[in-house]
Amino acid sequence: MLYFVLVWTGLIALCLIVGCLVLHWMQVEQQLRLGDRAIAAVWLGLSILAISLLATAIFLPLSPPIGLAVAAVWLLFALSFGAVRAELRDGWARLSVALRVWLMGYGLWAGIIAVFASQKVTWIDTGLYHYGLIRWLSEYGVTPGLALLNGQFGFMSAWFAIAAPFNPPGLEGRASAVMNGFILLVAIGQMAIVLGRILRQRALLSDWLLLLLSLTVCLLVTQTHLLSVITVSASPDIVIALLTVMVAWSILIVAEPTVDSAKGFYQQSQPSNVEPSNVEPSNVPVEGSHSSTMGDAIGPALLPLVLSVAAVSMKLTALPLLVVAGAFYFYNHLSFKGLAIGSLVIGGLLLPFLTSEIVVSGCPLYPSTFACLDLPWSPPAAQMQSLLAASRGGTAWFGQPPPDVNPYLWLFQQWFAFNQSSKLIVLLLVLSGAMAVGLLRRSPQIFERSRRMAMVWLVILSVIGIGFMLQAAPLFRFGMGYLLLLPALTGAIILERWQGHHQEHHHEHLLTQRLGPLRHRICLNPMLKLVTKPRAASLLTVGLLSAMVVSIQASETGRDRLFLPPPLAIPTSQVQSLNGIVYFVVQNERGECWAATLPCVQNPRSDIKLRNPQLGIKGGFVAPGPH
Repeated sequence: MLYFVLVWTGLIALCLIVGCLVLHWMQVEQQLRLGDRAIAAVWLGLSILAISLLATAIFLPLSPPIGLAVAAVWLLFALSFGAVRAELRDGWARLSVALRVWLMGYGLWAGIIAVFASQKVTWIDTGLYHYGLIRWLSEYGVTPGLALLNGQFGFMSAWFAIAAPFNPPGLEGRASAVMNGFILLVAIGQMAIVLGRILRQRALLSDWLLLLLSLTVCLLVTQTHLLSVITVSASPDIVIALLTVMVAWSILIVAEPTVDSAKGFYQQSQPSNVEPSNVEPSNVPVEGSHSSTMGDAIGPALLPLVLSVAAVSMKLTALPLLVVAGAFYFYNHLSFKGLAIGSLVIGGLLLPFLTSEIVVSGCPLYPSTFACLDLPWSPPAAQMQSLLAASRGGTAWFGQPPPDVNPYLWLFQQWFAFNQSSKLIVLLLVLSGAMAVGLLRRSPQIFERSRRMAMVWLVILSVIGIGFMLQAAPLFRFGMGYLLLLPALTGAIILERWQGHHQEHHHEHLLTQRLGPLRHRICLNPMLKLVTKPRAASLLTVGLLSAMVVSIQASETGRDRLFLPPPLAIPTSQVQSLNGIVYFVVQNERGECWAATLPCVQNPRSDIKLRNPQLGIKGGFVAPGPH
């Protein structure tokens, strides 16, 4: 657990600094509230670091020293910009006012999530290929022909790349869930930021959407058996769900009204008894200000685009995010400059992923055979088609329908009875359809044009994402974010309108109203005074909620994993040498290698040879013959 907390603390600071640099490049840092800048910076920093490490892995193994070197380069580069240093100083000045509260909240969140994430990893995909790929990246980097050893080793991912430096060989897979724990920590932090605004009655629609989506995803991935098992693993499914949340949120904040500057807001709406450093800049229009939209500049629309490209680099199930975020960007910036910038961002950030896929399999979108190259290490087309079919629904899962039966109805019946998540998908499909119609019909009466367009884009994102999930692999974990988006958006609209109605009748904060008389009657100790503040209340509320939620799942005693989680299993294997390659052949039925010595396989192919015998397995593999 302590290892996780130390890693997360350093990583969140690094992501924040790198993300701050990216925000300055986008020129949007002054168009977001302080909390929104912090949220966007952490996710942008995480995205850029993951893509950078995947690019590095093409040339070097991602050992801990290499990972530290990449982090140091980005850190020094970011801090060389005066604007970034000024932004960080300003953020620290605001944070230092309530430093005790933030440290207490962070320690609470991190400890709770570490207890949850340090459980024993049991998700089968981690045993089959997740940890094997992480280890391969850590020890050898992106290796030509890796997909020949294990078809699933062709699923390269920036998510595995960023986990690789934290999983050196000696840890035996104990840190394989480190990144999923990290994003849970980030999600809880952003919920605390938003909840603080809600308690101060300064939340916007984007705040309500972020809270509802993040809370729902976090509850699902910790409280349902299957998803909690996946969360305590190296699977990229959870980060894709949360990146779907962030892309939807970033599309919506482009449509939020803003004031000309934070300074103008302070001058016009700051209470006389509150220091400026205590107040977060708000983008709620105030009397006398000239509101504008973030869509007037190219930078804000790049935020969902960058996040979506990062998601695709982590897993191809995020392709709908890139399609919609790309369309959203180019729709708003259909000019030569806009086209050039957008194309460079997409092409530049996708290049490491596409290159790594070609290096390991010869196909940029493996296991799809689209645009595949005929390379000495390309897997046979039949192998890729079989792997692609196995990952899809339909007859590959349920076999052929009986004669004289409607095949589509039969297929639906088989899928509906397949597991409980199929029933949940149907329920959310019905809700999403009804809410999409309602949103599109009612938004002209409720919202101004910029917000109406945001509603349209979010409906498009949900529809395309759900359609892609149903066609590719109709499983809830692959379409979680798309399925939850419209119900959460509808709830966010209802809560925002309720908040507006509530503000017309109540000018004092509810928490202050109820605790105010008590504070005047008795002498409260410093800790209780902290609790009466909205920021502290939000931190403690989210922390205590997380404690109750996570403790249900973390059934093992934390004492046994105080420093590190349990190691992954090392299955029984036999040593077999073929064509100069020493394999460790596992004896279990499914071919789970877990923490077995590399290269670990279930059925070694006799036609695979070393690409460069002098380099050994680090030089890659080839398979003579047609591909």
